[in-house]
Amino acid sequence: MYLEHFGLARLPFEATSNGSLYVDLPEHREALNVILFGLRSGEGFIKVVGEVGTGKTALCRAALARLGDGLVPVFLPDPALRPIAFLATVADELGVVVPPRTPVHVLKQRLREVLLDIARSDQRVALFIDEAQTMPGATFEALRLLSNLETSAGKLVQIVLLGQPELDARLARYDLRPLEQRIAFSTRLAPLAADACRVYVQRRLIESGARDPGLFTTPALSAIHRESGGIPRLINALCHKSLMAAFSEDELRVERRHVVRAIAASEGLGRWRIRPLARLRSALAPSSLAARRPSASRTTWQEPRA
Repeated sequence: MYLEHFGLARLPFEATSNGSLYVDLPEHREALNVILFGLRSGEGFIKVVGEVGTGKTALCRAALARLGDGLVPVFLPDPALRPIAFLATVADELGVVVPPRTPVHVLKQRLREVLLDIARSDQRVALFIDEAQTMPGATFEALRLLSNLETSAGKLVQIVLLGQPELDARLARYDLRPLEQRIAFSTRLAPLAADACRVYVQRRLIESGARDPGLFTTPALSAIHRESGGIPRLINALCHKSLMAAFSEDELRVERRHVVRAIAASEGLGRWRIRPLARLRSALAPSSLAARRPSASRTTWQEPRA
């Protein structure tokens, strides 16, 4: 891999969310502040909506790391569960042992008891639900009923919903209006502007041990921003493949031509040019970016097969 070639300690543009590589950008800082303020206020639901790849999960992990002592975090990355499985998962995250086939009324009672125990220690649960648009309607109702649990001091559970734009459409349905009306704070994650894209790339390089945060030339960064539409997940994919392209040529700086080759090696990117955003969801299918380094000093580029 290219780590030693570029003087990096780790991969700077991994596809998976890495909390240690979180970049505090204005586009995300506002959303992070909304989450933290909403949790501290103790009122209603908090909703965060963003397109695929805009950084919702990374934002969620950043918020979890900043909660403080008064909140007990619970993170559900896959909430596409029926109501009883959803409640059992929440209970399990809180350390409640739930035997198989536990009746739902018993499960609810045990969950209420553990939430009250947490409240007696001057804490409350902060429940983060990622990909919330995938929840069945009946599970949304179970979530609303869970949010009803409170004492004279306030709610026992604070709930943060993170999801794609479909979440807005789901909550606008008539049967989910009671839950929608409880949303006290709402924010949207926008794609990164060109300057923010540059800062994002350079900071991730620095956090990964780069001696020179300017590994990407200005034309290369401009091409990455244009082709990614400012979507962090796509920025990561293009940066990773661009570094591979530069490495295959034994170059120490990423030029625009390397980005062009990275685009060609990413299924869908070159053909669609990342517009409209709805096409993003199928634009990142894994593609091989093959490179071979022969024994001679001359390095050749092996274009990906169609």
